[in-house]
Amino acid sequence: MHKEIKYSFDRDLAAHDPVVVEELSESLLNGYVDRDQFDYVNDYAPQLLTNRGDRHIFDDLQSELRNCDGFTFSVAFITEELLTMLKTTLADLAERGVQGRVLTSNYLNFNHPKVFKDLQKIPNIETRLVRANGFHQKGYIFDHADRDLQTVIIGSANLTKNALLTNYEWNLRISSLENGDITHQVSQEIESSWEQATDLTDEWIANYEQSYQEKASIQYIIRQEKTSKVDQLIKPNAMQGEALDQLQILRQRGEHKGLVISATGTGKTYLGAFDVQQYRPKRFLYVIHREQILQKTKDSFQRILGGDDRDYGIFTGNRKVTDAKYQFATIQSLAKPDQLANFAPDEFDYILFDEAHHIGGETYQRVINYFHADFMLGMTATPERSDEFNVFQQFDYNIAYEIRLQQALEEDMLCPFHYIGVEDYEFDGDVISDTATLSRLVSPERVKYIIKQTQYYGYSGNVLRGLIFCSRKDEAYDLAAELTKQGFPAIGLTGSDSETRRNEVVDQLEAGKINYIVTVDIFNEGIDIPGVNQVVMLRNTKSSIVFVQQLGRGLRKAPNKDYVVVIDFIGNYRNNYLIPIALTGDDSRMKDSARQTIELEPMIGVSTINFTRVAKERIYESIQAAKLTGIRELKQIYLQQKERLNRIPLMYDFQRSHSIDERVFARMKGKKTGAPQGSYYAFLTRVEPGKFDLSGYEAAVLRFLTNEICTGIRQHELLVIDYLLTHDQLTDQEFTKIITDHHLYLEDDTFASVQRVLSLEYYGEKTHPSKYDYGELPVVEYADGVYRLGKDFKENYRYHQDFQVLVQDAIKTGLLRAKRYDSTQVFTLYQRYTRSEIIRLMNFEKDIPKLNIGGYKIEGHRCPIFVTYEKPDDISATTDYNDEFYNNREMSYFSKSNRTRQSKDVQAMTGYDENGEPLLEMKLFLKQSADEGDDFMFLSRVRTIPQSVSETTQGGKPVVKFILKLDSPVENRRYHRIIGK
Repeated sequence: MHKEIKYSFDRDLAAHDPVVVEELSESLLNGYVDRDQFDYVNDYAPQLLTNRGDRHIFDDLQSELRNCDGFTFSVAFITEELLTMLKTTLADLAERGVQGRVLTSNYLNFNHPKVFKDLQKIPNIETRLVRANGFHQKGYIFDHADRDLQTVIIGSANLTKNALLTNYEWNLRISSLENGDITHQVSQEIESSWEQATDLTDEWIANYEQSYQEKASIQYIIRQEKTSKVDQLIKPNAMQGEALDQLQILRQRGEHKGLVISATGTGKTYLGAFDVQQYRPKRFLYVIHREQILQKTKDSFQRILGGDDRDYGIFTGNRKVTDAKYQFATIQSLAKPDQLANFAPDEFDYILFDEAHHIGGETYQRVINYFHADFMLGMTATPERSDEFNVFQQFDYNIAYEIRLQQALEEDMLCPFHYIGVEDYEFDGDVISDTATLSRLVSPERVKYIIKQTQYYGYSGNVLRGLIFCSRKDEAYDLAAELTKQGFPAIGLTGSDSETRRNEVVDQLEAGKINYIVTVDIFNEGIDIPGVNQVVMLRNTKSSIVFVQQLGRGLRKAPNKDYVVVIDFIGNYRNNYLIPIALTGDDSRMKDSARQTIELEPMIGVSTINFTRVAKERIYESIQAAKLTGIRELKQIYLQQKERLNRIPLMYDFQRSHSIDERVFARMKGKKTGAPQGSYYAFLTRVEPGKFDLSGYEAAVLRFLTNEICTGIRQHELLVIDYLLTHDQLTDQEFTKIITDHHLYLEDDTFASVQRVLSLEYYGEKTHPSKYDYGELPVVEYADGVYRLGKDFKENYRYHQDFQVLVQDAIKTGLLRAKRYDSTQVFTLYQRYTRSEIIRLMNFEKDIPKLNIGGYKIEGHRCPIFVTYEKPDDISATTDYNDEFYNNREMSYFSKSNRTRQSKDVQAMTGYDENGEPLLEMKLFLKQSADEGDDFMFLSRVRTIPQSVSETTQGGKPVVKFILKLDSPVENRRYHRIIGK
């Protein structure tokens, strides 16, 4: 019965945007009446918000916040960590002049006094306090003045990290026009509370802080009493347990060396102690690069191993115990020939080298060559080196265990971080850069700006303990002096300072006597200051390894420290593109991946990445200008991989380790001709000529596999070849079963498409690439319902080992890469494809040059649509179409020029059959601008709104304009990025 529903309005809504009224009405009817009959616009639809999978309530709240004209939060509980996560967005809103209000309370003394202090630091927020007992509201109101609209998020979630990221919470997002009753009710309730609330003042905070600390002290004593009754037995965590098992397996294989690669703060020291415990050596030697943490290391081992104090000895410049069962030494003292003589070459049956990436140094080599231990273990967070020494070779290529930063964060082994990229200071429009003078770097104006930002973004805990990394020695000392002058005690430390001096300064930081240590590079490693709760980067990111090392200084867990704030001042640096690479560990050399990190600001576990608007723009510019796939850069990565594996790395090795992506090899161009070489074999001929020797035909086949098959965008061809490499034939029935077993989509036209592609019939003789570029002869033949390898391909594969290895590598790589795609669908939402890949996946009869495709191409009942959202300045007037989104479900679109409503292609794109279904299967692909290269992102299947079709002109030529409706709305963050908001 409700299918016949009609709706009308008694009020005069002429004052409102009729498009907004219609979209809101449809969305409400979709949400409350019939989701099948009525469409919705994602911004307006009633929606249940939860924390599930990759979707968090925080994402929705932040998306609303970024695009509002004003906001009011009414929440009982707030954590300083959640405020930190919102501060870049709030700063961008302040730049736009957007103001907000926060209504909260001291209910149950939940909110830390720092929360109220933080709220006062945010210039575009006014805060008031509810005096009523039992205040427990959780509501968020967002004003959108441009649409006379309000959006409310209301439910169970407070403004805390757990509520918005991890807890099982239910919240409802609803929208209405300014006079809508539901948002009016919420607004009135909050306005009433607001009028009765009191202003947040320094005096109130001081009184609250006193009562809060009194109660906190009592709770602390209770916790301490409970803790003291519990036996503090240290046991291996999950990572350590797995690593210990792998070390045992290594030794059972008869190996005498092993390497553990583990991110800073993941418990390498305790892991070493646990392994010594299970090994039970007669004598053990621990060698470390810096004396600074030697005593702590010895104490950690003693907690695990037990025993008398005399069992543990330290060997340094000042203390030289030589007869302890467990010996701890600095390399500087131990490596001296006269000191080595204190020990017999077979003195120790187990030797552990910490910071093992230094092991190529002369002093380390002297120690290694002197001793003959039964087992030698190396530990490092960064085994990759810039010199020629091969750390992996030193340990016989036995990687016992590996856990990198991103994995450690996801497994909650480290203190979460909140990375904040902000723009550096500008002098009269001149941004800090590599060439900035010392006087500008340490000027009172810049230091004042640095303090303003570091205070705004804050830190966890009551006492600021910060590390500042800068680029020059004199800058470190002068910056520390200016910080101290402006009220933040700081000391500069560089390589010129003695070990004793460094220890003294670290003690001062830990004791809270100073707020900052300012350094250049000496604290990248070999330092343990768990209390560090703010890391400030005031230098160009020249190495992703150093970036991670410096970020890692704050990732150790410590009491009264819930997270670390990392503030990166982003100047006009050429290497800014390294920031997203370092943060995510994605070294695929794909610009799309780097852009996506900046665009989507992904989370790593519960750690967050945020950039201010200006900082984003600077990184985008750097990504655009960067040469990520130059042969010199790729060769360096190749050599690192070769060092690690002790063999020639294959394409699969890079794909597996999130390094160079397969597409990079596919798109490489010839050194002289500039023509696509398009295979890993072609890359090998440039970096290591002569290692593989293929015929011209074999090289062409590998070009075909790399460009067309092992991208993984469609597994069907991969599975056919993979099967036929070990079987004589594959029947239709067997192929259908393989497809079903692998949960692949199944369309009738796909079988014929696979056959055309593998036989090379799909590729023309004069197109580029042509069938001749791919070897001319079929890779797979199909006849009478049976697939077989092509005769020439089979012959070469059977008798030529080099060809066999590289073919298997290509197929293995493709099957691995295919995991990033949804195999049940032809296209995966928000994945990127070239025009050529799109028409192949849509089962076109023949490959078509991209110049012949244009903005859309119709074949049969299929039509891919390609949109470059931001047109280049030099585009022709006749093709400068104003394609734009009206909302996240509707987009205006233009036909090709010289078209009318009667044109055949327009009739097909706008027509519907007798069942009301579109005549064409149209799919929308979009890229932001031409700067993003050849790849288009899949957004949705689309259909034309019939009543939107109209004739107009473009550059003096007739065109047809119509509105495309997306079956699936564009996800909010991507949508606002596309439209530039």
